[in-house]
Amino acid sequence: MTEFLTIMLSAALVNNLVLMQFLGMSSFFNSSRQFNTAVLLALFSAPVMIGTMLLHHLLNFYVLQPFDLDFLTLTGLVTIAGLLTSTLIQLTRWLFPQQARQQLMLLFMVGANSAVLGAALQATQRNLELLEVLALSCGSALGFSLILLAFAAIRERLALLDVPIPFRGLAIELISAGLAAMALLGFAGVV
Repeated sequence: MTEFLTIMLSAALVNNLVLMQFLGMSSFFNSSRQFNTAVLLALFSAPVMIGTMLLHHLLNFYVLQPFDLDFLTLTGLVTIAGLLTSTLIQLTRWLFPQQARQQLMLLFMVGANSAVLGAALQATQRNLELLEVLALSCGSALGFSLILLAFAAIRERLALLDVPIPFRGLAIELISAGLAAMALLGFAGVV
């Protein structure tokens, strides 16, 4: 149980996909302009990330490695992420038909999110067990969502502040992301 929590907290805080490994930066910067959009992306990316990592682990462990088809790892991963994203698209169209256009754009961002693909490839390279992959996927999804929501709140706060002219826009956002990355490094000794 402690190993499960250690892997999860390490993936969420110390080895954060966005701030430490620079995966998913495009969707991170594009969707964190408004807090509501960031919440929707966090809600949509978490099941896709967890499902993709688990299904890719099973595919890799039971099909690709026994038959020496390791060169198809990326193809299988993209297929799984695409299937999960299209399933989520159909589910949101059925549950929320009035907001389907906005959610469709977010789901395309989730499907093309390099954080989903990168996290699954990292889990494959580490040769983890299924429960460890579950902990890593939950931690990665939690860390991505946490940073996305925190940065959306920071960006809304920065819009209200009187920032000096040379630092307005992307400059202060990158400085804020760097400071958040340094703050997460403080957890390195704990986890």
